[in-house]
Amino acid sequence: MYTLTLFPLAALAVLSMSGRGLSRGVFLVICFGVVSSFSVIYGFRDSASGTDSAVYAAAFELAQFHRWEPGYVVWLAFLRSISASYEVYFSLETILKLLLLAWASYNLSKVVGYLLGALFLVSLTYSFTLFDLYTNGLRQGFAMTLAVVSLALLLRGRFKSSLVFAALSPFFHLSYVLFFVIYLVGVSALARSRVFFDGAIVGSAASVALLALGVSLVNTLEPAVLGAGRLLGAEGKVNHYMSATRGSFSELNVVGRLSIIFVLSMSAAALLYVKGRVGLRGGSVLVMVALLIIAYSALAFSAYSYRVLYIVTAFLPFVLVIVMSSSYTSTTGALVVRLMPSVWLLVVSINYIYFVVVRGGLREFEYLIG
Repeated sequence: MYTLTLFPLAALAVLSMSGRGLSRGVFLVICFGVVSSFSVIYGFRDSASGTDSAVYAAAFELAQFHRWEPGYVVWLAFLRSISASYEVYFSLETILKLLLLAWASYNLSKVVGYLLGALFLVSLTYSFTLFDLYTNGLRQGFAMTLAVVSLALLLRGRFKSSLVFAALSPFFHLSYVLFFVIYLVGVSALARSRVFFDGAIVGSAASVALLALGVSLVNTLEPAVLGAGRLLGAEGKVNHYMSATRGSFSELNVVGRLSIIFVLSMSAAALLYVKGRVGLRGGSVLVMVALLIIAYSALAFSAYSYRVLYIVTAFLPFVLVIVMSSSYTSTTGALVVRLMPSVWLLVVSINYIYFVVVRGGLREFEYLIG
C-alpha cells in the first residue's frame, strides 16, 4: 500500500513544481481514493496492530473511559451506544478522521489550488506519523485531525471556525494544550513581526541541528543518571525514564521524522527570501510550526517528548504547500524554494526504504489485514 502511494505522491510533486493546475473533479477523485483505501487498511485492522490498539479495544469493549480526555470520552460513549464491538469503533473513527482530513484539504485547496490541495492530502496520509497515530495513539490521532482542520480553516480565512477546532483539540489529547497556546501566539500581532518570524525560523533550524546529538548525549549520560537513581533508591523509575527518553530519540525518529523536520526547517528558511510574497495567515502557520519545533527541542529529554514531535510532523504538509505556492509568484530565491519538494520527496522515499528494509516495517503492516 505504501509503495503504491509513492507513485501518486511523486506525480503530484512533479506537477506541483511545474506550476500546473488540477481540476476540481480530479481532486475529488483523489480524495475519494485516499479516504476509501485508507479506511479499509486502517479501519478494519486487527486489534493487535501496533502497541496501543489492543488497549483501546479492550477499554472500549469494557466501557472503561474514565481515564481519558472528556472530548474523547463523549465520543467513545456515543460509539458505545451504537455497538460494543471494537471493529465498529476503529472503522467509524478512521472514516471520520479521513473525511475531516479530506475536508481540510478541500479548504486548503481554495487558497493554494486543487493540485497542491491533493498533494497535501496524499502527503499527510503517507506520513509515518499518521501510521503511528491511527494504529496506536487514537486519542492523539483525533486531536491531530482537529488541529489540521483548524490550520486549514485559518489559511482559508475562517478564523472563528479555526479557533473552535483548535480549542477542541486538547479535549481529545492533553498534549494539544501546547498546540493551542502556540496557535494563539501564531494568530497574534506578535507573529506579524518580521524580527519574530525570522527568529522563529532560524531558531527552529538551529534546534533541529542540535537534536542530532540527542541519542549520543542520552547514552553518554546514562551511567551517571542510573547511578544517581540507585543512590536515591529510585532505580526502577530512573530506568523507566531513560527507556522512555531514548524512545523519543529512537532510530525512526532521528533517521526518519527528524530528517524530514530538518528539510522543513530549511524550506521555511527559504521563505525568508520570499516573506513578502507569503500571505499573513501563511506566515502565522509557519511561525506555529517553527515554535513547535523549538518546543520539541526544549522538551526532547523528557520521557514523552515524542508526543510533541507528532504534533510537529503532522503539520509537515502545510509547510510544503505554503513554500510551493509562494514559489509560483516569487522570483527571488524561487529556485531554492522549488527544489525543496524534490528534496523532501527524496527524503521520505529513503525513509520508506529504511523503514521497510532495515527495520522490517512490513511485518507491522501485516497486522493491518489481521
